[in-house]
Amino acid sequence: MRNWLCSGVLLVTALATMTATIGGCQGGSSAVTPTDFCAQVAAKECQVVNKCAISDMNACLIARKAVCADLVTQRQVAPRVFRPANISACINQVNGVYSTSGTITPTQIDAMNTACEYVFQGDVQESAPCTVKYDCTGTLICDKTLCAKKVVKNLNDLCGNPGEVCNAGSYCTMMGVVYRCVAKHMAGEACDDDTNPCLESLRCLAGTCAARVTAGAACTSDDDCAMAVPYCDPYIGNKCDQGLSFGGGAAACAAFGGNGPAGGTGGAAGTGGASGTGGATTDAGGTGGSAATDAGDDAATD
Repeated sequence: MRNWLCSGVLLVTALATMTATIGGCQGGSSAVTPTDFCAQVAAKECQVVNKCAISDMNACLIARKAVCADLVTQRQVAPRVFRPANISACINQVNGVYSTSGTITPTQIDAMNTACEYVFQGDVQESAPCTVKYDCTGTLICDKTLCAKKVVKNLNDLCGNPGEVCNAGSYCTMMGVVYRCVAKHMAGEACDDDTNPCLESLRCLAGTCAARVTAGAACTSDDDCAMAVPYCDPYIGNKCDQGLSFGGGAAACAAFGGNGPAGGTGGAAGTGGASGTGGATTDAGGTGGSAATDAGDDAATD
């Protein structure tokens, strides 16, 4: 396999100030920069040019590196710093997603986004303040504004300590004088997305738990979409479908150098919204288009 650090690809210089030294290139070591990272991501993403019938590979590479550069700016915020050691896990995920022959599911996108977010990770230690899980060192999560080891709790368990997050179907909230895992709300019950969430099969609509929408219906996030069509597709005007597709000149192709208006931003993994135990945790989550948002912890802790 060709060493991508030695490929001679012309890279955008705006991000070249942050470097880390690794070996492997002929003639000595090479400085790895965020732009090197974006070049590698773009190369893997642009595997879709054949599926999209795009003749100009360079147009795709330019478009995808620009998207990645914007997302790097969003991630590169203290305490998060560039971690070249985490690049390979991200690139492997990006390759797996964009080499998929059929529909790319939100689950695949979420796994990719999580791996790529960790290319910019902080070193905040256990019990120290955090905003999102990527602030924390190692595998610690950000819960109740502190970095902590993840501990999954069941329905009715106490969950007041940082890191104690509730299993699927429940969320952590204050009950009397203690935090406890209680059942998420059912259809017709009052809700809000931050502190009083609905069951995973429902969505919170205008303060009430309601059914998720079906194929072709308008959505604002994957959480609005029914499980049969779980992807809120930004490339077709934020409508629910089965997943991201590039076949047959799909709308998503426009963001990869194809013809027509781009319907979404996609790219090398972006940032997501808050997730966790009904507002008791600040572990980052969310979904997005074509490698656009990060997933939070697994569904068991939502």
